[in-house]
Amino acid sequence: MRIFLGVFPPREIVDDFRSFKQQLKKQKQNLRFIPAPDIHLTVKFLGTNVSQASAGFVKDVIGNTLKTQTPFDVTIRDVRFGLPQDTKSRLLIAEIEESEELENLVERIDAELARKNLKDVYPRRRRFIPHITLARIHSNYHSKKIREINDAIDQAIFESAGRTFTVNMIKMINAEPVKDGQVYRVLKEYKLSEE
Repeated sequence: MRIFLGVFPPREIVDDFRSFKQQLKKQKQNLRFIPAPDIHLTVKFLGTNVSQASAGFVKDVIGNTLKTQTPFDVTIRDVRFGLPQDTKSRLLIAEIEESEELENLVERIDAELARKNLKDVYPRRRRFIPHITLARIHSNYHSKKIREINDAIDQAIFESAGRTFTVNMIKMINAEPVKDGQVYRVLKEYKLSEE
């Protein structure tokens, strides 16, 4: 199974993404947009071939790790093309401001999963950069298209820039491949403790 832990933003932010996408409709031939209900902040990508047994272990580990986690806020910074460390990015993202609470949570999850030493669960290899992927560039990548996309982004209005939302639930998702992408199936929902 292809599994990740994700935070799904509230409806009003998803609606802002829909509006932003509509403003970029002339870029449809260059970008493959993520369906609005699937837009999420990935907390941890667990792997592409996670077994049922490992998924069961992960559910327990994450449940135990999140028992004491209280809700916290994250703020959307702005939309940009590519992650800072990428030399040839294929992603249109909404940057998330650095958050000590989110960073600490990610570190705790990574540490607990590392202790289990599950061979089919990926260890974190790069620094965690919080973001929400909005679209991917089509495979025929070249600099002229990147300039066109950047010009369109600069002209579009992104209503969620600077908006904060509360993370009160994390979902464990199986991203099942289908002909034109993937379908998300919720394996487990973890409501964060209000105490």
